[in-house]
Amino acid sequence: MLFLIWSYARPAANTANVLANGIFPQAAIPAAVDNISCSAIPISKNLSGNSFANQLGISTQVPNKVEIVSNNIAAKIREIPIGKRTFIVRKSQITVNDNNVYVLQMLELLKNLDAYLDNGYGDAREKFKKYIDTHEITRAEVDQYIRKYPVTIFKYYYELRLDDVLA
Repeated sequence: MLFLIWSYARPAANTANVLANGIFPQAAIPAAVDNISCSAIPISKNLSGNSFANQLGISTQVPNKVEIVSNNIAAKIREIPIGKRTFIVRKSQITVNDNNVYVLQMLELLKNLDAYLDNGYGDAREKFKKYIDTHEITRAEVDQYIRKYPVTIFKYYYELRLDDVLA
């Protein structure tokens, strides 16, 4: 499980390794430094919006505010400033776990795909195909959750011909 860590001082070398821009694995032994603290929001692997579109490669936009979907937030949406970055944490409408995180992440992006695309649907299809193959997403998994999303998701699903890609 991953936790956001913010600090004004660099943690001791044996407490955590940097994974990406301020996201660290939870240390086995917490650092004994007063000005380091951790949030209580586990972010797992569930980036959303422009952050995920950039990670997937369908957008070159690098957002100033990183979007994360989480189960552990009371409000529907919350902005959390950490250092010089702002994280937008959205409450998931479906409980996110290790078994469905990749499917839900893909469906969240399909919900408003045109807002993120830099190139056409052909390029996006290839990126989604690679993502689907990498995470072994099946048609049954998509069918389990797709009806809980807005109808517009079916348009993008059809336009990208994802039904042909899924096993």
